[in-house]
Amino acid sequence: MINDGVDPLWTLVDELQQVLAQGYPGRERDWAERVAAGLNTIEEALSQYAFLSETPDGVFAAVDLQRPTFIRQMNDLRLRLTDLLREVRNLSERVRQAGRAFTSSGPRGYLDQFPGPVARVTVPHFGELRAAVKDFLGRHRQLRAEETRLVLESVTTDIGAGD
Repeated sequence: MINDGVDPLWTLVDELQQVLAQGYPGRERDWAERVAAGLNTIEEALSQYAFLSETPDGVFAAVDLQRPTFIRQMNDLRLRLTDLLREVRNLSERVRQAGRAFTSSGPRGYLDQFPGPVARVTVPHFGELRAAVKDFLGRHRQLRAEETRLVLESVTTDIGAGD
């Protein structure tokens, strides 16, 4: 299993949680851009992590592949990791769209001409977006805890050597 001290993914999650904790009223576009950037960075790190979950010397290297129960659990965790990747992509797009609702396109051209029509944009509910991102981060944390539990259980389980 690869272990080089501090997990960079946890650092990115902590940074995003700090951005989420900041107020957004009056700063919706800036807040959305920062959250979307954080989600994009987490997506990249999570994608690399998912890749490592598929390699023999990666995330699940210490799992006992002789035990069908451990293999089923590992496969379930890998599928859930794929689901989290899909979810972070969707969340990132939702947050970017929310930020676009607060992008002003001032009048362009000559002052004696009417500005072009503005597309109707639904103003997003930032509280719901914040809750969705927090929920995603909670599921990510739970998945990582279950991965750790699986690896530890696999390493510490004694099949029975007849002491």
